[in-house]
Amino acid sequence: MGPGMPDISVVVAAFSGEAALRRCLESLAGQADEVVAATTSSAAAVARLGACFPTVRFLQAPTGTDVFRLRTLALDATRGGILAFTEDHCTVSPGWVEALAGAVRDGHAMVGGPVENGLERVRDWALFFCEYAAHIPPISDGLAPALTGVNVAYSRGALDRCRPTWRYAFHENEVQDALAAAGHVPYRIGRAWVRSHLEACLGDAAAHLFGGGRQYGGYRKFRSPALVRLLLPFAAPLIPVVLLWRVVSVVVTRRPRLLGVLIRALPVVMALLLAWSAGETVGYLAPAGPAPAPEV
Repeated sequence: MGPGMPDISVVVAAFSGEAALRRCLESLAGQADEVVAATTSSAAAVARLGACFPTVRFLQAPTGTDVFRLRTLALDATRGGILAFTEDHCTVSPGWVEALAGAVRDGHAMVGGPVENGLERVRDWALFFCEYAAHIPPISDGLAPALTGVNVAYSRGALDRCRPTWRYAFHENEVQDALAAAGHVPYRIGRAWVRSHLEACLGDAAAHLFGGGRQYGGYRKFRSPALVRLLLPFAAPLIPVVLLWRVVSVVVTRRPRLLGVLIRALPVVMALLLAWSAGETVGYLAPAGPAPAPEV
């Protein structure tokens, strides 16, 4: 890094409002050389936050800008050689930045950690299970099948080499696939946890998951051989069953005391998983579009 350049930058995608971003930034205080938050909050809210957090750089995005675009906006404004990502509904653990950065320095180009739930209502647990079940602690240090976008860090060099993948929108599955194709393996460390306070009404949560499923379905379709593309829609009815099995398996294996919570939340969990499944099916059925940007 050049003189005066930060070693570590934190990217915060902020869409949950002023109070959530304030709580997130308070948890990050003193942990990073540079924090850049791309936010959909109002100019007045950004001014208030700027007065409280003078070392944080705020980028105001139009209302409705999605989390994937917010990540790219913030990432483009960073200068650090190690880039840690989270979202404003999360609070990070003490030493979170350094734990992730240490693993990157040890040679892991993409590294993440577990996610705890910070809310208690049944509907909040349902959303948490649908979004983050795969990342429920306890998690041992080691290789991982995938990392979540709310708790992950990358080396800048690795991200720069796959820039076409995230130039306009940073979808973690696409970026991690591009890095895996370049020989990098996801790595996870248990002590680098974040706590999610994500909350949404059922309609908003379902719409969010439908959109995520549609994006994933389209992406999976483009990456699949022609014969598999033809078969994917026929497998669509199995999607909610597979997704629910994954949630239940993680809870039973890692945190069995949450099984009662999952049972109480099951009707909402199923509604949300069906929303994702419907979106994924639409993605499979959508007309062919342009292929993803080539990797370099």
